[in-house]
Amino acid sequence: MNKKIILASASPRRRELLTQIGLDFEVVVSETEEKINSTEPAKVVEELSAQKAEAVWEKLAVSGVCDPEQKSGE
Repeated sequence: MNKKIILASASPRRRELLTQIGLDFEVVVSETEEKINSTEPAKVVEELSAQKAEAVWEKLAVSGVCDPEQKSGE
């Protein structure tokens, strides 16, 4: 199985960092509204990254790019 890195962020700095370390990746920007439920910075980062990952996964699954039954990290 081939794995592909998807960057779910429009951040130019994140793109730059991944490029600098030689990774091949695709940018698929999450268009979900970010909802913050925690006041702890580490939890906020976890929440937002999970929301972006879920939104991008759904976008890719709907477009047929990935199998909706297979999620990495579950």
